[in-house]
Amino acid sequence: MTYVMSDIHGCYDEYLSMLEKISFSDSDTLYIVGDVIDRGKEPVMCLLEVMAAPNIHMLIGNHEHMMLTAFASDFAADDLEHWCEQNGGTITLTQLHSAFEPSPEKLGKTISYVADLPYYLEVEVNDKKYLLVHAGIRINKSRGKSQQTLEEILKVQTQMDMVWMREEFYDRKALPTHTIIFGHTPSIYLNRSSFGIWHDKRHKDKICIDGGCVYGGKLNCLRLDDMEEFSVDSSGRR
Repeated sequence: MTYVMSDIHGCYDEYLSMLEKISFSDSDTLYIVGDVIDRGKEPVMCLLEVMAAPNIHMLIGNHEHMMLTAFASDFAADDLEHWCEQNGGTITLTQLHSAFEPSPEKLGKTISYVADLPYYLEVEVNDKKYLLVHAGIRINKSRGKSQQTLEEILKVQTQMDMVWMREEFYDRKALPTHTIIFGHTPSIYLNRSSFGIWHDKRHKDKICIDGGCVYGGKLNCLRLDDMEEFSVDSSGRR
């Protein structure tokens, strides 16, 4: 079975509860569309669990992007403030140093693992095509072409597009060939009254799976084989 999850944000207990709920096994595949770290209680534990599982595939979210930017700039003040002070990265940074202080080479391997992660993935299940991305893609960037291939569209995306985009993506029609599954925006802002999985009923080409778990919502998971939805309630706002 093939599953998709997003925005775990250090909610380790809920993550383990979800794996148990879906009876996740070595024969299954799980894709996590970014934001494993920051804000919650156990971001590094979540990251290490994902790294250790060969059948779990992670994408970069805006929080991983901020972490990489801070490390690459040797913690320049602006980058550190943006990540830690404004976006909940302090707990991740503290736990990284605590976990790897005796073994800096392991810290380096962890950062390298995140740096090598993709910003999007194409997945096909039961002849249905999906594009997985953390926040979205910008459709209107190729100089006014009305017909664009997926390759043309992806070629003009920036990293910032794919990890930070909101309304300019989910309010518009996206791809005719793929359903885009994304996180980043808690689904209650799209459903208006629910943290459950959001399906774009207007364009029928997008699915948001971020249930805002770290904010007291839900951790959601979608099984692509039959589109069954699973949710675990948050243990409380962090």
